Amino acid sequence: MLDRRLIQNVNWWLILVAVVLSLIGLATIHAATYTTQGQAGEAYRSQLRWLALGLVAMSVIMSLNYNRLVKTAFLTHFVVVLVLFGVLLIAEPIAGVKRWLVIGPLRFQPSELAKVTAVLALVRLFSSERLRERPWLQILGALVIVAVPAALIVKQPDFGTAVTLVIPFVVLTFVAQRRLWPMVLTILVGFLSTIPGWFFLKGYQRRRIIAFIDPAYDELGSGYQAIQSKIAVGSGGVVGKGFCKSTQVRLHFLPAQHTDFVFSVHAEEQGFLGSILVILIFTLLLAIAFSIALRAKDRTGLLLVVGCTSLIAGQFLINVAMVIGFLPITGLPLPFVSYGGSSLVALFIMLGLLESVQMRRFAF
Repeated sequence: MLDRRLIQNVNWWLILVAVVLSLIGLATIHAATYTTQGQAGEAYRSQLRWLALGLVAMSVIMSLNYNRLVKTAFLTHFVVVLVLFGVLLIAEPIAGVKRWLVIGPLRFQPSELAKVTAVLALVRLFSSERLRERPWLQILGALVIVAVPAALIVKQPDFGTAVTLVIPFVVLTFVAQRRLWPMVLTILVGFLSTIPGWFFLKGYQRRRIIAFIDPAYDELGSGYQAIQSKIAVGSGGVVGKGFCKSTQVRLHFLPAQHTDFVFSVHAEEQGFLGSILVILIFTLLLAIAFSIALRAKDRTGLLLVVGCTSLIAGQFLINVAMVIGFLPITGLPLPFVSYGGSSLVALFIMLGLLESVQMRRFAF
């Protein structure tokens, strides 16, 4: 049984804002899969079931003490890394990629769970009192925590998800150590490592980067998604074309409209005002998370909230920047809005971690 004082400290605004974003996502997924015959696809109904599962997962996590979860973080992260190995070895390829494990009626993407366990493992490392005065050892350990699953995820291939693991690594390294020079050197080394990393990218990944620099390089190939996305966003105008009236969706010009480019669909149908509304709601979510971090009762809680929030915020910014042409196409979903059950459940698990810190901000 939960202590009554814990329930009294639940931040209901955090849950409400996340649910509102998810409901906007459900509506946009419905619109993105709505056919000219007036029939909607199965995607939004599937997403609704995943939303219910995500809320259950969040409730379970928030009922647990986050310090206990952090203490077991190395073990759980190791198990998830083994599962990622298993995905490459035994998973059946779907559309030419190996990203999912099929368990009965569920198809789950372990790389999404790796985001959560990586943050927990990083928090365990950076909250260690014994390593606080040994910054380089912490950085080396953090690199291992992030690099191993990132390499396995790239092999799936899923470059976008692998990139998101770098975000909490950079943010937590800076917040935990509060020293600028190790952070600067780490970023410099990471930047230099991207040079040989170019040769490990697959052909389509290289073409996407080139098309980002010059969209006209391959208008009907690598640059097609970026061009169509910007057309959708721009054609929405100020107030949009209306719900289920996206011409880019109806005429099948926009690819991955209910997953990676769901924000493009929303922008075309709801216009600039609707797009700003989504961004403001998400900003409110980040502000609430920031307030939880400020009131965390210990260093572990602070780092945990910062790690989870930075990952969610980074993914949001990358997706929005991608669909408006500020970043190359990476295949990242928009948090809480894009279709994807594994991503949605992982996001609500992270919210459960935030609530666990919020609920236990007073010593009992």
